[in-house]
Amino acid sequence: MKQGRQASDAVAGILGSSWVSNFAEGLAFFALLSSFLAQTLALTHFLADAFKVKGEKHESVPMCLLALAPPLIFAFIYPNLFLKALNFAGGICAVILFGILPALMAWKSRYIQNHQPAYQVFGGKRVLMAIIIFGLCIFLFQAAMMVMDLYPS
Repeated sequence: MKQGRQASDAVAGILGSSWVSNFAEGLAFFALLSSFLAQTLALTHFLADAFKVKGEKHESVPMCLLALAPPLIFAFIYPNLFLKALNFAGGICAVILFGILPALMAWKSRYIQNHQPAYQVFGGKRVLMAIIIFGLCIFLFQAAMMVMDLYPS
């Protein structure tokens, strides 16, 4: 993977057939296209509601241009912005959302509000503290990596 090749190319090389690569490229294209179309439709409806557009003009050409032009301009000006945002969402937001917040919610429920549900995961304060500390370590590591990407030596 260090040469920038896709995994499907390696499988196609082993099988001796190019249909695997073609299928993977088609699948990736339609996955991106379906996501792109859904996001465009949602954004045009959002903008139509924000600008109080009435009637059947939600999917009109001006609304689509208003939805698509700013991201296109940003993509030309900052080509790596999407990858940086994806790294931020995957590395930092996911740790907060799926690691730190659930442990803090359990801590508050158990030890501040004194709720005692019928089922409770074992471990008590030590396990919750370990989860929070581990999540904070991952958070700090990802933040440091992002800062190092901004200021390479």
